[in-house]
Amino acid sequence: MSNGDSLPTYDDLARYAPDSGLYDSAPCPIWLDELDLKPAPPHLKMGTRSLDMSTWLTPDQFRDTELAVKRRLFAERDETVFACLPTGETAAREAAELVGEWIESHAGVAVDWRVHPHPLAAVSLHVQEDLALMVFRACGDLATRLESQPVPFTSRYVITRVTSRTESTPSSRD
Repeated sequence: MSNGDSLPTYDDLARYAPDSGLYDSAPCPIWLDELDLKPAPPHLKMGTRSLDMSTWLTPDQFRDTELAVKRRLFAERDETVFACLPTGETAAREAAELVGEWIESHAGVAVDWRVHPHPLAAVSLHVQEDLALMVFRACGDLATRLESQPVPFTSRYVITRVTSRTESTPSSRD
């Protein structure tokens, strides 16, 4: 596989892809209604919104298979699928604790914090969702920055490129 700064090839991605046949006969996932399909530029609308905390994370019948793929990616390509900037460490620990508390109380899953030295990466190995940490920092016209993200299921995403960018707020582009 290519190094952490270049895009993986399609052959590299295929080595980690779960069997697509698993998804062929599956019903629509319960999170499908969360998607807002109204057209908007990505810098204005990232698909984020408030969630009902009782259904925040939604394990489905693919959980075991997808978590196995995620564990393999972290084991073989950790530097490609996880990064956390030093400025995001405190927020990343707080986010990891919140996710860990939720999955322990709502899903009955005890988090094994030893699976990765970083707490956000460790907790991400227990949920199907990719976790991203956006931290607001006022600095001129730039306001929000991606501080940490485990991204094993986001194809052709290069973590070292993403965490080094800062996004402008919509109001700064008006």
